[in-house]
Amino acid sequence: SASPHLSKSGSGIYTTFIFTPDTFLKTQNRPPQSSLLLERFGGVILYPSKEKRFIGVKGRALPEPNYKYLLFLKLIGTSGSYEILSGYALVDNHVISLEPDGKALESLSMAELISRTKLLVSTP
Repeated sequence: SASPHLSKSGSGIYTTFIFTPDTFLKTQNRPPQSSLLLERFGGVILYPSKEKRFIGVKGRALPEPNYKYLLFLKLIGTSGSYEILSGYALVDNHVISLEPDGKALESLSMAELISRTKLLVSTP
């Protein structure tokens, strides 16, 4: 589920997501809970006129329900929430980057992307 929020400063929008991971590729500092609260800058605003507008960084997508993702996360202080730094969606067996600069990896299968990522995160 996704919920947009106004930032504390009132100058930005971020969206929170509740995700239940299947697998952790990096088990160091693995959270004990089964569901994670994730945050990402940007979100959809619904105006009183029923108009919807996306506010965020051009080219940076938000995760959508019903897809599998490979996400790179960062713990936000001691909040227990995680910031989505970047990620990839598996859509019809194709890898789709959530970032404008991640398009080079879209030629990989999800299995290839996960395999390469495991190599990177296992390297000290």
